[in-house]
Amino acid sequence: MARVKSGGPAAVDGRSTRWTQHRQRRRAEFVDAAIAAVERHGPDVLIEQVAAAAGVPRPKLYRYFDGKADLQRAVAERAIELFDAEIEPLWRAGLAPEELVRGLVTAALDWITGHPHLYRYLQHDIGGTGAYAQGRSALRAQVTSVVNAHPDAAGHPAAEALAAGLVGMVEAAVDQWLTNPAGMSRAELDDELVRWIWAVLSDLARRHGEGPIA
Repeated sequence: MARVKSGGPAAVDGRSTRWTQHRQRRRAEFVDAAIAAVERHGPDVLIEQVAAAAGVPRPKLYRYFDGKADLQRAVAERAIELFDAEIEPLWRAGLAPEELVRGLVTAALDWITGHPHLYRYLQHDIGGTGAYAQGRSALRAQVTSVVNAHPDAAGHPAAEALAAGLVGMVEAAVDQWLTNPAGMSRAELDDELVRWIWAVLSDLARRHGEGPIA
């Protein structure tokens, strides 16, 4: 009886699938190690420090990425995912407007102050990934949807510009506070940001609707 040869297309596909899964798993592990290195060494972390955190030589690290830029892009995208995971549930929580504003401010600042080096890494757009700009654009779109969710402000032509302004204001205020708190506590910063945001939203509703946002 003739022997059936193994290693046909099905076997090749199986090996390919296992390698792809292994590669994806190792990439994720190395990205987590890179994030740990950023947290420890700062936004200007060296690839050698990333490799040390991953416990592998630098050449082996690059076997799973298409060069330094690919690794930096993966780190930035993962950092954005971690930030989004903190604030995403709030969009679907059915909170009253002022509670939503406070919740978003608190969650965002919790993440930023808990991961200042990673935040700076994103801001500096290490490697030119564009991930931070994309994340900020997505956040502006979400803030725009919050503005448009209220009848007194819905559809106003200033909604998108207002959302961009609010995100920029918060970003600038947080950057200044991180650089020089000037005696302001984190709780006081939260309160001031909520007050400023709420004042702007209420003003838009008051001027273009029937009254302040309720």
